[in-house]
Amino acid sequence: MIEARRSGCGAGTADAPDDRPESRDLPPGALYLFVRARVALSGVVTLEVLGHLHFCMEDASSFFEAELRGIAKMLSVTKSPTPSDP
Repeated sequence: MIEARRSGCGAGTADAPDDRPESRDLPPGALYLFVRARVALSGVVTLEVLGHLHFCMEDASSFFEAELRGIAKMLSVTKSPTPSDP
């Protein structure tokens, strides 16, 4: 799938606009991790916003933070930002 995007498969369509060449400069592994992290983050946010987590938990904040920690681990982020960090 990543290689299909890089090779221009679907270029000029709504699915794969040809005006984003910067993604072609990323190594396939980095692009894969970016997409995986984005899917995980948007998925948990969407579930919470649409109320699809209420059947199993009253407050999804702990779940959300656990997901963020999982994404950070996947991306090898080792330092948690503090309010004083830019």
